[in-house]
Amino acid sequence: MKIRPRNNQVLVKRVPEEKGVLEIPDSSKEKPQIGTVEEMGMLVKDLSNGDKVIFRKFAGDEFPGQEEILLMDEIEIIGVIQEG
Repeated sequence: MKIRPRNNQVLVKRVPEEKGVLEIPDSSKEKPQIGTVEEMGMLVKDLSNGDKVIFRKFAGDEFPGQEEILLMDEIEIIGVIQEG
């Protein structure tokens, strides 16, 4: 199944958690998740395909058989990871 995001929607593929990428205090109730931007709608301006992003645990919608793919609003992305 091919999904094409519309407007301000972003298609994000989850990546496995890596140690040392982002330090989150244990007191945090909702730990952010990490993924890469696969595709985005034409109204998304601050992201690029391939960006590694952080989003809240319950952000986006999953699709049957493709749990690693999420479709979410751009506003649900809380940050972009810049390595280096």
